[in-house]
Amino acid sequence: MDPEIRGLLNSIERSMNTANAIKKAAQGAATDVQLAELIDSYTDSLDTLLTTSANLKNEIGDCGIPYELLDMISKGGRPEDFNRDIKDKTEEEISELKAEAEALGNFFDEISKTFSNQENPQ
Repeated sequence: MDPEIRGLLNSIERSMNTANAIKKAAQGAATDVQLAELIDSYTDSLDTLLTTSANLKNEIGDCGIPYELLDMISKGGRPEDFNRDIKDKTEEEISELKAEAEALGNFFDEISKTFSNQENPQ
């Protein structure tokens, strides 16, 4: 397993263990100092988790793998599905852009006619 992913999983496990320790201490006869230490430890483990996640996200992004693809695969999807979705979205966006370009072209034609009529009144 990739060391970065292993580090992320270890951070998650430490955070969960600390959260469980806080829960047990709160149910028992823990002192305020003990609870404060556990909460500090939990905060540190969450900070480590956040840092590890951010580093991992940057590394994945640096590889050029779209996060949407990773998400789809993690949910059991196939790369072909992702590619088809991208193709469909791209075709839809192109159609929308063509329609906008045509509307803008018509708008500019109308403006040109209006100004040319004002410059050359009949």
